[in-house]
Amino acid sequence: MQPSENDPTYSQIAFKASHNSYERDESTAEQLTFNSQKPYNGGCLGLEFDIWRKTSPYENGVKIDENFFRVFHSSPHVWPPLGETLKHYLDRLRDWHNGNSQHEVILISLDIKSSEDGYDDFHKEIDTYLKVYFDESWILKPKDIFALNNSTISAGDTLCGEVVKNGWPTMSHMKGKFIFCLSGNKGWKTEYTMHDLLTERFCFSDSDKPDDDKSVAPPESGNFVFFNFHIFHDHRGVWMNTVPPFTNKNLIVRTYDVDSEDNWRSCLQANVSAISTNKISHHSWAKVSDTHVYKLKNGKPDKRFIKNLGNNEYRTDRATHMSDTFKNPECVFIFEHQENNVYAFRNAKNNEYLQCNITNMSPTNNGNCQRWELIPTGGADEFYIKNKENGKYLTKRASKLHDGTPGSNEKHLIRSIT
Repeated sequence: MQPSENDPTYSQIAFKASHNSYERDESTAEQLTFNSQKPYNGGCLGLEFDIWRKTSPYENGVKIDENFFRVFHSSPHVWPPLGETLKHYLDRLRDWHNGNSQHEVILISLDIKSSEDGYDDFHKEIDTYLKVYFDESWILKPKDIFALNNSTISAGDTLCGEVVKNGWPTMSHMKGKFIFCLSGNKGWKTEYTMHDLLTERFCFSDSDKPDDDKSVAPPESGNFVFFNFHIFHDHRGVWMNTVPPFTNKNLIVRTYDVDSEDNWRSCLQANVSAISTNKISHHSWAKVSDTHVYKLKNGKPDKRFIKNLGNNEYRTDRATHMSDTFKNPECVFIFEHQENNVYAFRNAKNNEYLQCNITNMSPTNNGNCQRWELIPTGGADEFYIKNKENGKYLTKRASKLHDGTPGSNEKHLIRSIT
């Protein structure tokens, strides 16, 4: 089951997801269906439903009342609340699947809002509900990851350890499947992973991570392989650096409330897997591809330094400041290829771009102002760096661009950082 560009693994793709899918103007089918004429409308490979529990007698794996779980946002003061049963939305998924049986794998996040009455036998309750009101054969379970990887489950094995070591199945092996992932209530979703997860359970669980903590790092073991980040633009200098290591270990990152073009682009650059948004339709930027429902993630970042040869100083994360010594990550830039010899330079520390307005940096790469042409000077790894917007060159003065024929002060040494 070797991955390829035409058949990547699940951890190698980025896709659009719907936040609070039950509150959308679009139907479940409209959210899931890719629109080839308007690829920013629909095209979600992830949905989210907030669930509340009201216990009643049930028979494990056999029988359970459809009102046992209902979908609603805030705490219901009466039961049943105004929301629909979870079965109602499972039926919508069933209807769509029956007309699109070879669809790409769909992630269904079940956000646990309940906290009353304790955990009880929640693992049996939610699995019984899915078995009774959905089709078990359509569900990709944790144990299926091992089976599709041709791995044997042994004592001491963990789901995370398997995924880190052997990765995910390829997309072709997950056609027509649904992944149910428990989110929300930390105690309940954690407890769920402790009850025969690798042999019996129907669902995965996610782990919440802060978007402003530089120490966040992916695990090597345990039973969490989905990680949930509530992102804010003000913290992008942190989470754009903490998210990629999860992808490098084959783990799945979901970000939510991604409701601006800036954050959407940043999530794609950071190799987020599931980009969950409230902008399901009519926002031209809310897409991962013009032609397909998912896109391949970026490869390993192309990291280089830019050193001016007129003064032997390095470009830094501060637009108006250069450094006479190399500092990492301040002097490291991620070169994002645009066309031919044209790149956007994103600083590795603050994730902002060098731009034509040289006295400040840009949080986004959205035009020629953030794009630079590399022109060889004849020396090894030496270039003039010309802005595509105004035709001016980077020079030895940090806060100034050179207008006219470039000379010795405009020569830069550019080399990769290993």
